[in-house]
Order: sequence, then structure tokens, then C-alpha cells
Amino acid sequence: MSNGMSNQKLLQAVVRAHLWLKDITISRYRSVEDLANVAALHPKIVRHGLRLAFLSPSLTSAVLEVNPPIELKQIPKRLPLLWREHQRLLD
Repeated sequence: MSNGMSNQKLLQAVVRAHLWLKDITISRYRSVEDLANVAALHPKIVRHGLRLAFLSPSLTSAVLEVNPPIELKQIPKRLPLLWREHQRLLD
């Protein structure tokens, strides 16, 4: 897969994560399980995707940039809680 395509998929995943978070926040869905059911996904996949809604602004900007592209595999499954620690992922 080309870097551009990989970056596009990551960008789509980040946007989807923000939409999912909003849907849960405004109580459109009562739980991750309800959202997963409607999305026809396993709840674990939804939870894994939701972490992308909590990226630091600098990491989110890196997703939007083409050079150098950031890939999903560079983002750990367990993100650091502090945004300043997200910068280490870019170094």
C-alpha cells in the first residue's frame, strides 16, 4: 500500500473515531457495544478505533501532513495519557 493510501486510511480512522466519540457523548448510542452493533463491528474494534479521538493536536497534525506520513502502526494501542508524551511518537 502506498504511503498516500495508508495516510488516507489513517485520516479516515481518526475522523470516524471523532464521530463515534460524539455519538456516544450525545447519547446517540448508550454504549460502545450499542455502537458496535449498529456498525456491525466487534466492540473491541470500536474501542481500539476510539483511541484515535484522543490524539494530541501535534499527532493529529502529523496525520494530516503528507511528508513524512505517519502510519497507524506507529500509534500504540495504549496511548500515553499526556499529550506531551505523544510527541515522542513523531521523533
